[in-house]
Amino acid sequence: MANIRHNLKNLLLKGKSFVSVINSSKENILNGNLDKRGWQSVSAGGSDDFAGIFLSATGITDPTITSAVYTLVNDLNGYGLWTKMLGIYPLVGGTASSHSWNLKDTTKLKMRWVGGMTHDSNGVTGNGTNSYGQPDITGTTGINATNYPPLTATNYGISSYQRNTSVEYIPQFGFGYANGYVMCSYAGGTQNYFIGITASPNNATNPNKTGLFHMYGGSGVGSGIVNGTKIVSGTGGVLPNTALGTSLWFAGNNGGGYSNRNFAFFTVSEYLNDTEAANLYTSIQKFQTTLNRFVGTPIYPSFDSDAQSFMTSASITDSTQQAAVNYLVTDLKSANLWSKMKAIYPMVGGTASSHSYNLKNPAQFQITWSGGLTHSSTGVISNTINGYGNTNIIPSINLSLNSASATFYSRTDTNGAWEFGTSTSPGYSNMFGGAVRAANRYYYPTNDVNDNSAYISNTNGSGYFIQSRTGASTVSAFRNSSKLVAGTSPSASLSTYNILLLTFSSFGAPFGVYSTKECAFFSIGDGLTDTDASNLYTIIQNYQTILSRQV
Repeated sequence: MANIRHNLKNLLLKGKSFVSVINSSKENILNGNLDKRGWQSVSAGGSDDFAGIFLSATGITDPTITSAVYTLVNDLNGYGLWTKMLGIYPLVGGTASSHSWNLKDTTKLKMRWVGGMTHDSNGVTGNGTNSYGQPDITGTTGINATNYPPLTATNYGISSYQRNTSVEYIPQFGFGYANGYVMCSYAGGTQNYFIGITASPNNATNPNKTGLFHMYGGSGVGSGIVNGTKIVSGTGGVLPNTALGTSLWFAGNNGGGYSNRNFAFFTVSEYLNDTEAANLYTSIQKFQTTLNRFVGTPIYPSFDSDAQSFMTSASITDSTQQAAVNYLVTDLKSANLWSKMKAIYPMVGGTASSHSYNLKNPAQFQITWSGGLTHSSTGVISNTINGYGNTNIIPSINLSLNSASATFYSRTDTNGAWEFGTSTSPGYSNMFGGAVRAANRYYYPTNDVNDNSAYISNTNGSGYFIQSRTGASTVSAFRNSSKLVAGTSPSASLSTYNILLLTFSSFGAPFGVYSTKECAFFSIGDGLTDTDASNLYTIIQNYQTILSRQV
């Protein structure tokens, strides 16, 4: 599972799709693809390399947290904040270990927890006596405004997300008492108190004691911001000299006491302007909303319009399923695969109705189910007696002779029959179909003369199977990330009968032998290159992982 999480790359963002992620992520580090600060470079491997590496380091496999982390990284990069962040501590996973990792770069600034801190799914809670967190350069040396460029007295930003409303006259985070810190409840809980944005302390009337508190200094100005709104500012933006050698603490303040509050996020960064600070709040509040641990007004993730159209048609309301579908759509688009698809059946929602809809266009090619079928959260499977689906896709009308593909995600390793297909006559002529493991062969005719013109030995019927024709004599078959064969069988003619799922159409009627595999994804489209196939496997495998049904 950790390797799968590590595979997640370029999610929802880059102009290419997931590619060879485990190896490339490691190579980005080993080959020196780092930015000017020594941080892993976003452009070198895609911003979401960091999400995958972070999830692998923390051991987190929960699909909701996974989705939230990827969305967070995507948002921070989209707002132009990612390169300005030095330490990002999402405090997810519920343990001291998982809470210690820096999302920005797991090789730097790991949080060291001191004292009696409580760790759970809501973050960390101080004991008010001896507990705090310190981002460390080494195991014992904490970060301060002089020892970790580009962080300086005139270029800094620190923030903390706090979930409870207790009034305490203790700085919740900062560079030392009377130096540069934030106190979220002051003057009986009616004010917020910031020191470090000007030469003298700044306080502002604000009864809000929860949410994201953010203080920054730079470009001659400094501000105190609560939940994206500036409540106090001043000229200078310079930490006092007495703060310069003092280590940054969270959930306490060096020399100023220890907090008993519940914290759900910390950051340390370069200077952020007011707009950037507001965008930071939006990103973090959306993250907290996804995890259902927000305070204040929730910010729900937005969905791609095509994903939303499908989810509306298929009545997909579960948040994890919605995140998976949105992820699927956006990455297929960024990988330039969306336009190559005629029909995509994600098999999500667990019902015959939800499994029938075509993600590419819910108003087109809806599957008509017949006979005995079992629909569940993991996909659909035939009773092997009479259960199948009619895609209403006719190759002679909807496909191209020398550019066509089909993919099938099987969760069952059985030695069975045809998973999908169509032919013009009972003799298997003009064949478009797939039997991923039948008689220990993978039959992959893709507009071929017949079924025997395209097959390869295969003894494992589970996984993601891709077959693609990209030329008159060029046809390939893949299982997961492995190319099984580069075939040269010539194309024939396009079948004039509907493509059926969980059996195949023989001269317009179900063949009578039905698939024994559980289908968790099915697609039909244009021809796919080897690179397309590799990227598509990674996308679909991670889609299945989000739904916790990968094989």
